[in-house]
Amino acid sequence: MENGGKVRTVYMNDKVVEALKEYLKERKSDSPYLFISRQSNKLSRSRMNQIFNKYSDILTPHGGRHYAFTNMANNGFSIIEIAMLRWSFIY
Repeated sequence: MENGGKVRTVYMNDKVVEALKEYLKERKSDSPYLFISRQSNKLSRSRMNQIFNKYSDILTPHGGRHYAFTNMANNGFSIIEIAMLRWSFIY
């Protein structure tokens, strides 16, 4: 684990869970990262930005991070916990 051995809970609805299960069945890798590339066991930051830009002029990985961290702060996470997570957060 890259986050100091801490477990983080991510809530997903059934539709997202089923889509991820199908994706993982088709994926030909044992990488611990959810999204991988043909060249690496994880997507680079620049590639992730390219994908977001292809499908949206509004949503960005940075905006998603900002939303997640703001939501954490509003739901009881300390600034220290958020700051530590910031460095291990995977795009």
